[in-house]
Amino acid sequence: MRHVPTSALACALLMVPCAALAQQDPHDPQHGAESTDVDPTGERIVVTATPLERTGDQLAVPTHALGREQVLSHLGSTLGETLGREPGITSSGFSAGASRPVIRGQDALRVQILEDGVGSHDVSDVSPDHGVPGNPLVAQRIEVVRGPAALRHGGGASGGVVSTLTNRVPRELPAHAVGGELFAGYGTVARQRDVAGILEGALGRIGWHVDAASRDADDYRIGGRGGARQRGTDTDGHALSLGAAWIGEGFRIGAARARFANVYGIPEQGEKVSIDLARDAWLIEADWDTPATGIEALTVRAGFSDYEHDEIAAGDVAARFRNDEDEVRVELLHAPVLGLSGALGVHHAAREFRGLGEAADFLLPTESRQIAAYVFEELALSDRVQVQLGARVEHSEARGTPFAGARRAERFTPLSGSVGLLLRLGDALSAGLTLSAQERAPAPVELFARGPHEATGTFEIGDAALSTERSRGVDLALRLRHPAVRGELSLFYTDFEDYVFGELTGRTCDEAGACLPGPGAELDELLYRQRDATFYGAELSGSIELLDLAGGHLGCDFQADFVRARFQRGGNLPRVPPLRYGAGLHYARGRMRARLGVLRTTTQHRSAAGESDTRGHSFVDALLAFTLAGGSGDHGLELIVAADNLLDSEGRNHVSFRKAELILPGRNVRVALHLRF
Repeated sequence: MRHVPTSALACALLMVPCAALAQQDPHDPQHGAESTDVDPTGERIVVTATPLERTGDQLAVPTHALGREQVLSHLGSTLGETLGREPGITSSGFSAGASRPVIRGQDALRVQILEDGVGSHDVSDVSPDHGVPGNPLVAQRIEVVRGPAALRHGGGASGGVVSTLTNRVPRELPAHAVGGELFAGYGTVARQRDVAGILEGALGRIGWHVDAASRDADDYRIGGRGGARQRGTDTDGHALSLGAAWIGEGFRIGAARARFANVYGIPEQGEKVSIDLARDAWLIEADWDTPATGIEALTVRAGFSDYEHDEIAAGDVAARFRNDEDEVRVELLHAPVLGLSGALGVHHAAREFRGLGEAADFLLPTESRQIAAYVFEELALSDRVQVQLGARVEHSEARGTPFAGARRAERFTPLSGSVGLLLRLGDALSAGLTLSAQERAPAPVELFARGPHEATGTFEIGDAALSTERSRGVDLALRLRHPAVRGELSLFYTDFEDYVFGELTGRTCDEAGACLPGPGAELDELLYRQRDATFYGAELSGSIELLDLAGGHLGCDFQADFVRARFQRGGNLPRVPPLRYGAGLHYARGRMRARLGVLRTTTQHRSAAGESDTRGHSFVDALLAFTLAGGSGDHGLELIVAADNLLDSEGRNHVSFRKAELILPGRNVRVALHLRF
């Protein structure tokens, strides 16, 4: 007799009321469910990571936008964990302090991380054990954007753009002299303590903003292991920022200073290893409405960052990383021309990276610069047909020292374009079709890596002769937006020419680079190479409002996603997430909202050469939120009680470099108070 997984049975049971009642109209059809562009409060979320601010339903490709309430409900220790259960998104899962979003199987070098419109300016793209300097606690909104609008951020955004918005440089004058938020929370799995505060106000025409956050957590308890803890998963982080803007009639200019510091553990056998990270950043913003005839707006965004971290082993600093980045974006929003509405922009970025100590054995100092011009346009062919176009041309230069040879410069001129077609098939149904052709210049680590990389247990060798990576893709999205039923299905297919990846050769090496066939030495040899590859997959999400129950509204939600990634001449790509599916029941009544759901991650048996399969697991989650006082407008006190991995299941993340040693957290009960005033 075939065994039916508990998770599959749970999903089926949760879906029964959805299937049985899907044809019933709720007593109150105006009560909307969660979607990619509506938060639990019913507010439509505008996606600002595009040149023209649009809701998710107004873009041809699928987008995700989490409002403030959703961010706090999904709160994880990192940006990757906060987004990790959204359809099509998982996390790199290296440690509790280092976990980047992975979108449709695409990792750090193809996913751009932004904070208030500029890059995160860190070294998380150099190694998966390096964290992204930011705390989701201060995020007002997190957006994930793909397609034509993402091209303003470069070919490195072929997987997508993840943008965090904080309002550190105020965009509008608040109506009150002083207001803000306070948040305090505790999580049992790692004895995690979270505290955050946001204050905003106005002094005449000057709007000001202050935010601060602190997170302190011990090694977390492992799922299914009776209280055992995962060594090297502690974290102690702090963030502080100050910002202000002069806001006049049609003109705004302001700046913000932000500091983020975090000391977090790295899972290692034997000795205690940690990373001490700090980033100081300046953000400058300026907006000018209608500066000249034919120009609707002129915007400037600039970021300047000084990043450093030390890798500490057994109390001694073994490696040091230093990274200085500057970035400027000037964008012009033009008046409609021949029916076209859109934006033109130029983008410049410069980076200086230095590795000291053992880090210099892995990658000697590099410099990289990009200068680019881009365009994003929309054209309404009719009330039901809209076209979205994007294009970018970039000149990129990287200087460094390859494994064998003298310091050299490599230059590339990537050219990317995308066209999206948005069709409104009815009052409740729409479809989006996107075609894209993108190019990406190889990153410095792919060109110039030259030695031992302890974090991943590899001896990496770059290839300075790598050529531009090219991809051609198609993305089809179907959306249903009925008051009682909301859903989205997306299908995607991408062909890569000269896809850059790290290939394990099967040899092992010592730290000096002496290699031998098969096992025997400490490090696995990894060479950066290029092969043609294909990615394809699907994502499904939706919710159904079922009925009125005890004075409230009962509904169900569901999701599923998968991605397949293969080399065109055979073989799987490494660290590709497996199929996931899940469902949940949600209930809202007055000041209370609740949800119970299960997410099944299946076994990944399509592993790459040198990679082991990963067993599947199921996580049951629950949420109860109750407004204790207020609740009108921007004021109120809310109690949030959430349980992650309620059944304390054991699971591993196939995407993680450390999946053999790293087991995912066990049952975690989070209790938090959120005050808005």
